[in-house]
Amino acid sequence: MGLFSFTRKQKRPDNMLPAGWQFYSRPNNLEQPGTIFRIDSEGKRFIVERLKPEVERGPEPGASKTESIEAKVGVLARFIGIEAASADVSGSTSRTLEFQLTSPVRESTTDLHMDAVLKPFLAHMELRPKNRYFVVREVRTATEMKFRLTDGQLGEIGGKAAMTPAITAGAKLSAKSGGVSELTQAFPERLGVMFLPEEIAPLSSGLGGRGGVTELGRVPVTAALDWVDTKGP
Repeated sequence: MGLFSFTRKQKRPDNMLPAGWQFYSRPNNLEQPGTIFRIDSEGKRFIVERLKPEVERGPEPGASKTESIEAKVGVLARFIGIEAASADVSGSTSRTLEFQLTSPVRESTTDLHMDAVLKPFLAHMELRPKNRYFVVREVRTATEMKFRLTDGQLGEIGGKAAMTPAITAGAKLSAKSGGVSELTQAFPERLGVMFLPEEIAPLSSGLGGRGGVTELGRVPVTAALDWVDTKGP
């Protein structure tokens, strides 16, 4: 089963995922390893291209292990398909989110396979000013997740009333002891729930190339990303 809970930020938990892992806006199978996206100066997110590197897939060991990740309360609200003024992604406070994935599978690619499709694309890609570019490197999929929320945490999202769209869509909300509610979200099929991006950024600069940039490459992402999903070029 999947499990989410919020705690005040303290020392880094032992079960914290490596920095850089992000939750999708919504569970999906459209943004696999090789997907390039950009975030503009207003925080709007756009898909740029879907490259097709060779990808390996396999079940993850320790399926029942509780994990945690740094994210904002608005990320959870968006993930379960609700909109609440108090759960704004960019304005909300970062929390340590604890979770478990049901039957998790990891999708990943190697440096060699990523470079084989990314380098030719970068050679001709037009970079837009004041935009940050990223490529999805790894993906985790699951068949179900469960969110464990206190009354206070529900209040941050907008209260039980804000859960109505998620419940209407098939999620189940149940009250537990100690002022805790559990929201269980089963998916109609295996879906991607989180991803690890790398940023596309200059590795060196000089007199030649576009704007003095001689080489673009991949650099690690070490923090949660903020964005608003928008359709468009």
